[in-house]
Amino acid sequence: MRDPKTRKISKSAFRDRIFHHALVRVIEQIFDKIFIYDSCANRIGKGNLYALKRFDIFKRKVTKNNSRIAFCLKADIRHYFAEINPRF
Repeated sequence: MRDPKTRKISKSAFRDRIFHHALVRVIEQIFDKIFIYDSCANRIGKGNLYALKRFDIFKRKVTKNNSRIAFCLKADIRHYFAEINPRF
């Protein structure tokens, strides 16, 4: 099920994006080591497909290979992105 939402899309100034990419190249290796294994957002070699495969593994464990009922909570923090100051 999808919840269609209107989202404000903005982008950083060019020089800010250059700085961001340079900073990420330096700190990515440091933080990647301390993230939990199943954290997939913005990580090299991980993404939506990887996250779906991991979800399927956990789903099969919980449901005893789809022979039991299980529940999944879909949660979102309401209007979270609208509250972020794009100039910060």
